[in-house]
Amino acid sequence: SLPGVGSVVLPVAALAALLPAAFASTHRFSWAGAPWATAHIAVALLAYAFFIVAAAQALVMTGLESRLHRGLAEGPEAPPLLTLERALFRLILAGFVLLSLAQASGLLFSEELFGRAFQFTHKNVFAVASWAVFGALVVGRWRYGWRGRRALRWILAGTALLILAYLGTKFVIEVVLGR
Repeated sequence: SLPGVGSVVLPVAALAALLPAAFASTHRFSWAGAPWATAHIAVALLAYAFFIVAAAQALVMTGLESRLHRGLAEGPEAPPLLTLERALFRLILAGFVLLSLAQASGLLFSEELFGRAFQFTHKNVFAVASWAVFGALVVGRWRYGWRGRRALRWILAGTALLILAYLGTKFVIEVVLGR
């Protein structure tokens, strides 16, 4: 457990739980009964969840590191930064594997529905860009030992691209364009 994390995460989670009521949509996914679609959506949501948790943990680690550099104690409840870093990169690796599966199933699902494996949409471009950023981070960590602020920048950039891939596209289509 990390001190003070609940006071930040719980209000954000409560707000996020109320958002569907504020932005109710009559649009439903028309292929929800298709097994490929269900598996693709489940894997993609798990990948998103892993990366969001990893980004939050990276920010918490940055705060703890900043406190250490200013000479403030971590506190008895905070685990060591190296333990947090190992857990962070496990989250990143699991998220990367799931995102790779989501990309592959998206290719198969797209070909099954539309007759071509890849459509040039904002969602696909941002998802592939995010996958490339996280892939570079995994390779950079393994090959060059990336960690600390360098890794944080890659994690936040990849997560931002992934959020743009789904939430940004969804927001523009449904809220801005009203479709």
